[in-house]
Amino acid sequence: MTETVLAGIVAIITAPLSALLTAVFLRSKHKAEVDQLRADVQKTLSDVRGHELDNDKKAIEMIMELVVEPLRKEMLQLQGKVDTLTNAIEKINSCPHADDCPVSHELRRTKESGGGEPHGGAIVRVATDPGSDPP
Repeated sequence: MTETVLAGIVAIITAPLSALLTAVFLRSKHKAEVDQLRADVQKTLSDVRGHELDNDKKAIEMIMELVVEPLRKEMLQLQGKVDTLTNAIEKINSCPHADDCPVSHELRRTKESGGGEPHGGAIVRVATDPGSDPP
């Protein structure tokens, strides 16, 4: 009879203890899985951010190649043409035909009228003052 009572007491103590140990083990296992999933999510987010940065870099390179470089080349060509025009305009006064030069008269007329409207089908107005801002 003491054995039966002892077995009953052991059964009463063992069942909850076993359940508690199982719950603690499952909880630690579940926590480890959650931590692993969080680490995977963080890794995925950092990979996505890395891909976004790569895509941004490629987009910037494409813009540089397709837009900025052609504009830079055109700007250098335009600067060369403006330099040539500036040199030609500076030489007008030393030209023997300066008094009857139609180009000189047109430039003076543009300067006297304030240069608001381009003359002769010109697309761009050229500033005659070296320090002035472009229109």
